[in-house]
Order: sequence, then C-alpha cells, then structure tokens
Amino acid sequence: MTYVIYTITNYYGECELDIEVQSIERSAPICCTSQCGAECEPFQEGDRYCAYCGRPASIIDWYVSATRRPCREEIVLPPGGRFYLLAHNRGTAAVNVSVDLTRARGLKLLGVDQRKAAPGAYVIYEIEHRADQLIGGSIVVRSHDAVRDRERWWEKSGWNEQAFYVAEYIRLLSHRERWIIGSPTVLFPPGVRKQYVRIWNDADKQRIFSSDVPAGYSVMHFGLPLGRGRQPVPVAANGFAELTFRLDSGSGGEPMWNAGPDEVCVPVLRMSSPQPTMGPDVVVAIDFGTQNTGVRVRWRRRLVESKPAGTIDIVGDVDNTPRFPTLMLIDEHGSVVAWGQRAAMLCKQNLVPPNQVVVDNLKTYLRNNKSLVTSSIPGTSNKELLAKYFQRIFQRLDDYFQKADPARPLSREHLKVRYILSRPVLDDGREEKQVRAYEQLLREALKQCRVPEEAIAFIPEPQAALTGIEKRRKDELLNLPAGSRVAVVDSGGGTTDVVIAEVQTLHGEVSLRILGSYSAALVPDETLLKIQERYKNYLSGFDAQVGGNILDAGLAFQLETAADRVLESVDALHLVPNNLLKEVDKNEPDREFLYTCRQMKEHFVFNESIFLNKAPGEEAAGEIVPFPTKARLAGIRLRHDLYDEQVAAPILKPVVERLRAEIMASGVDPDSVCRVYYVGGTNTDAFVRRHFSRAFPSAIHESFDFLGLVPNTSPENMAKNRRIEIVFIK
Repeated sequence: MTYVIYTITNYYGECELDIEVQSIERSAPICCTSQCGAECEPFQEGDRYCAYCGRPASIIDWYVSATRRPCREEIVLPPGGRFYLLAHNRGTAAVNVSVDLTRARGLKLLGVDQRKAAPGAYVIYEIEHRADQLIGGSIVVRSHDAVRDRERWWEKSGWNEQAFYVAEYIRLLSHRERWIIGSPTVLFPPGVRKQYVRIWNDADKQRIFSSDVPAGYSVMHFGLPLGRGRQPVPVAANGFAELTFRLDSGSGGEPMWNAGPDEVCVPVLRMSSPQPTMGPDVVVAIDFGTQNTGVRVRWRRRLVESKPAGTIDIVGDVDNTPRFPTLMLIDEHGSVVAWGQRAAMLCKQNLVPPNQVVVDNLKTYLRNNKSLVTSSIPGTSNKELLAKYFQRIFQRLDDYFQKADPARPLSREHLKVRYILSRPVLDDGREEKQVRAYEQLLREALKQCRVPEEAIAFIPEPQAALTGIEKRRKDELLNLPAGSRVAVVDSGGGTTDVVIAEVQTLHGEVSLRILGSYSAALVPDETLLKIQERYKNYLSGFDAQVGGNILDAGLAFQLETAADRVLESVDALHLVPNNLLKEVDKNEPDREFLYTCRQMKEHFVFNESIFLNKAPGEEAAGEIVPFPTKARLAGIRLRHDLYDEQVAAPILKPVVERLRAEIMASGVDPDSVCRVYYVGGTNTDAFVRRHFSRAFPSAIHESFDFLGLVPNTSPENMAKNRRIEIVFIK
C-alpha cells in the first residue's frame, strides 16, 4: 500500500502544478515470504526478527526535504531547483532502495550517495527540476530486501554446539536453559564502532560464556578483555553480564550476530554449561569520587557465622558515615598527616598548619592528566598520592574483614574477592586515551594494596547509577510503557554526567538500554571567567567541567565581590550587617575562604526547610535564611531566590541550555524522557535539581540517594518544594 504524504509545489510562470510524491510511509517489515510462502510466520508490528528464518527486519521510512535533513514540510521547487529524497532504515537489517522517475516529468536524478541502507542509516537521492520543462506525474520509491534462506537456521546441524541465541522477543529456546539478550542481537551493523549488550542467565544454574571475535574486533566484560584464550566468564543464576563490543580497525562488513542465521554471519559468543564453579565470596565496590569515596562490600555467600549474605558499607573513623572525603594532608616530607574525615574536619576548622599541603580534587587531576602538587615535596606525584590514599582505604577494609566474624579473623588473601571501581564516562576521541591512563593509575595503586590485577573491573559512573536504579525501582520501571525513556543526572563535586536509556522489559525482568551519554560543560561568559580567574589555583584541574566545586567558587565569588549588590536586595536590611566584607575577610588564603563558604553552603542546604518561611525571632513569615556557621559569620542572611539568582543561575542556566541542544543533536528527544533520577552529592541542592529539570520538561523528577529514593514533584512544583532531604555532601 502506498500513501501520498508529500506535495511539491512548482511555480513556473503563471502555471502552478502539483507533483505527487508517492512513498511507503512505514512499510511492513520485509521477510522471506517470496521464498517460503505460507510456511513463514508474518511479521507483526514491533517485531525485529523473522520467526522462521531468524533474519532481522528492514523497515524503511521515506522523507522529502529541501535540505539534507529529514522533514515532512511542503517545499517550493522553482525551475532549476533541487530537493532530496531520504530513505531511513529503522530496522536491524541492511536493505537496497531505489527511486523510479519514469512516471514523472521534468525531473532529473543528479546522484545518490549509495543504494544500500545499513541499519540506522540514510540513503539520499538528489533530484533536480529541469529548468525548461514543467513537472508532473509521480515519483515511485522501492525497497528490495536481501534473499532469504529457506532453512530454519536453528535446524542446521551443529548450531547449538556453537552458541545459544535468543532474540529480544523470545521465540527460540534451548532445551534446558535460556539466554536472554536484552538488546538487539545484531552486534555490529556496518559503520557502528561500539555496541553494548547485556546477557541475562535465566537458568537455575551458573553458566559460563567465552568469545571468539574476528580480527579487528574486541570484547570487554566489565573492563576486562574477553576473547580467544581468555578465561571463560561465569554468570550466576538469574544474573547478567555487561559486554562492550568494539570495532578496533576497519569499517566493518556484514552485520555480526551472536549466532548467525546463515554462513555469512559470525558467531561471537559461545555459551556452555560446565560443572558449576564457585564465584567470588565477596564483591568490593569502590566509588572513587571528586569529593568523597564510598566503599561497599557485598557478601555473595554466607561465610560469616550468623551473618547472611548481604551488603555492608565501610564507614569512616570520625562520624561513622559511609563516606571517605577524597582528601589528605601531606607534610614537607611527603608523609600523610591526616586523611578522609579527619582531614576534612581540620580543613573546615582552619586548623591546617602552613607546612602542610592540602591534597584534594585528586580525581579531577588524574582524569585530566595534570599534576596536582608542583612543589619539591618528595612522594607527591599523582601516582604516589593515589597509592597513599587507597592504602588507607584498604586499611579500613582490612579492619572490617578482621572483625566481621567473631569466631575467626578473615583476610582478603583467604577470600575470593572481586573489586569493581567506578570511573568517569568514557567518551570517544580525545578522552579515551586519558581514561585508559586513568584506569592504569588506579590498577597500579590497587596493586600496592595487594589487589590482583585480574580481580579488578571498571564500570562507568552513570552506568553504575543505572544499574542501581534498575534494582531499586524495578516495579516502577516494569509499569512503564514499552520503550519509555529515563534519564540519570549524576552531579558530583567535579563533573556532571547525564545518561538517557530506554526501558526494556522481558518476562518480569527489566533492563535499561543506553541511548546516549553526555557530559555537562560550562559555557564561558564574563561572570564565569571572573570566577575561574579569581580561583584559578583551586579550579585549575577542572577545565570546562560542571560540579559542586564550581558552585562553591561561585558562592565565594559572589560573597566576596558582589556583597553590596546582594545586601541591597534583601528586604530586612536591619537583620544584616552593613557590609558583608567586614564579616568575611577576603584576604584569607583562597582554599580556607572556599572551605568557609562550603560550610555556609552546607548549613544553608541543611537548614533550608527549617528557616524558609520564618526567620528566628520573627513572628511574620519571611524568606530570610541565616548562616550561623562561625562566630564571625553570625547574623549573615541570604534569601533563597538571591542565592539562585546570584550563584546557581548564572552558572547552570547556560549549561542546561547547551546540554539540551547536545541531546537533541544526538537524535534523542529530551521531551520524550518520562523519568529523571538525580544522583550525586551536588544534586542534593534543590536549585541544582531545578535547573537540570528544565532540560526534561515533560518528566517526573526524583532524587536518588544511597538510602533510597525520595520523590520530588513535577518541574512546576519543584520551584515551590525547596525541602532538602539529606545534608549537602559532594
């Protein structure tokens, strides 16, 4: 069936003619009906693979445009003018397309960039109106699918000895177990250089898989290579594996499948069912952050008497909270005087002696491959500083293992331990080399902590957040319509990463297929450049990254240089000192001044719900919030809207506008996102969440912390709901 979906209007003198462009607007997926006839089960809407031959579908959409971008608008075609016909393949198989102009008059085909549309690709035809002729008639477009194999591929001899294969919509099962692939099984359409695949083991026993990848390809499993000669990877019952397939060289040829429907396709994953082997006893997850580092222990089996398998957080030695500030104090000999919570306490109280160096923002310097300490202090290279910090982290971990079982002390050497570390987003291009160097530094640091290299795996930080949301919000995600999109905004002390994923459900399980990853970048303007110049030493490692530290610097800058302007806007001037600069000494060293401002900010966030509507000692409602964090700052007050106007908005508003444009440019519509989850310490600030919510105006927004999900309101009500659920911790 064809549809008239476009009209091209031609103006030629006083004569106005219409040319009908006939096209298959959304063709039924093409199958092997011409070969197998009635024996083949026809495609249904939403199907991606033929139930008979196992081949993928090819679904073609046609567009007409005056530019080379898809559009459905009416265009005006003057004599000698040109337009484009674009064939978009939305399916999972390559398909041949053609344009027939024999029924049209006055049109000439100038050229076509190709005649075969790969999955997700466009074929573009350029057509010209002959200047000396009137146009009329119709354009006919066609698509020609590849020849199908009559034989069911799973009936071919020996296929089940090579691989188990199950499509996204389950049709094919082995006799005793099921392997569910939670994303399209075409691993490498031509031209695709990277693909992520999640494999679920829906069997009741542990299974293993290995990989035979052809030349030019590589497979990573949680950051570890997988290929010929590698150790097979176990997958626990009802567990899953995350794989990254990458095209290392060449442009890619025919689509590479998990298990091929014919001889042309390459089987990549090999599943087997050996005698079950014991997995790790313990998994240690380390979230190495810009401001704080978290360590969580997951007992896979019940090894400790009277203690079931479960999750334990390693806590600090000062306030017993599950976080270790990524902070150290180094003396002139390179020795660590204090670290973690104790170092943070000394910095906040301005008790750091002049002969000691504050080492913070270490992660940012590592990621950007910059030297943190430039003095002549021995033992302060980035590599040495990282090793010193992790040695103290693992000392706390060893203390936990020794006390975990009252009957006998445990040690990491006597346990099978798997270590998973979060890492920054791995982008293509320039950053890939930097992140590889970053991972190598972490491996070397852990090696000095007696951690075997083969026991270390890395997971991107936003992907770790997605995995947690999959588990914690499984019921909510299962109730969403198929294909719904969710986003995670991970805003920490140094960076802000955004991931958009599509919800996929299957047999009561849920997975999130990543559609795009984005890093929020600062937009240079006069205010931002002044902030960066004023605190260039503090922000030297951050470049164009958005995080809590740039907001701290923005707060300090406004308090230091724009105090008079802020105070003039406050309604109750009698409650405020005449000049804020008399209370805050701007000649303090930059770092101490910033720590003072950070204290004020933490107090501001923590007490926001308490002092929002009523100032202490006042009967009438107001919007004045005090900052009584230090004696010399007592009495300083700042309205919430002024904090947003003077600090958050100048930095975040252009960032969000650029982020939204970047998402749209990648082909993902931010308005299609129905849920947004905010993670990371900086997102505990209501103003930060409110600004990022404007990138996804149609979504429901929720804050996600390590203790659970705290629902927020819609974007319209978020401006009114300024209640902060947890203390501001980056």
